[in-house]
Amino acid sequence: MLEVSLKELISSPLGEVLLDHQFWPTAVSDVADSIDSSLASNPNLVVIGRAAFTQVCFTWGGCNFYLPDQAKLMKFVKESHLYQLSLIDPDRYATELRGKGLTSSLVEQSMQEQHYLNTTSQPETGLTDNQAWKTEVSEIIKYLRQILSDLELSIDEIHRVISSVFTAMSFMKGGQALFVPTCKSLEAELRKKLVYRQFNGKNARQIARKYHISLQHVYRLIKSETINNRTPL
Repeated sequence: MLEVSLKELISSPLGEVLLDHQFWPTAVSDVADSIDSSLASNPNLVVIGRAAFTQVCFTWGGCNFYLPDQAKLMKFVKESHLYQLSLIDPDRYATELRGKGLTSSLVEQSMQEQHYLNTTSQPETGLTDNQAWKTEVSEIIKYLRQILSDLELSIDEIHRVISSVFTAMSFMKGGQALFVPTCKSLEAELRKKLVYRQFNGKNARQIARKYHISLQHVYRLIKSETINNRTPL
């Protein structure tokens, strides 16, 4: 797996790679497109949303996630006291609970209330098989919050990106098992860009060790990217 930080992913020219449809597997291209649409009003967040979803694919590539449909999520949320409080004090929670107004932050808080995000215990404790999706969803949300916290974003922006990624996955793949692809072509293109950008003429061996590739492959990537940069678009 390509080990790259979120900060590296959103920097140019890597951010441009994330927006290039040719490198995205068909299995999740519609999710990536949905993320773009939901963040379109803030262009600065579009690449961040794509990068966050890329990290999800890199982290869980090759795994299956069951993503609940909106009805099941709404039922889960409504079982919590948070739902009642949001109706009593809408200004405090500022949450819409109709249709696509369901947000990841609301689900996150509901899970926290029902102890699925309790950091003092394992989230799997006490869950039955038909509740496993709650653990999986909580893992995705916690992971997104963790990687986004390293960026200079406001709390509102972090919640917006998490909500965008989470709801895109849920709306596009809800009610079914989503096989998370490894995004090999995307990973290969990103690695090529990183190798080319980090090469200084003397550090090929260090780069080879860093990305777990052969020295010959490092030079092939540099040559390929050099040619691409010389070719007019």
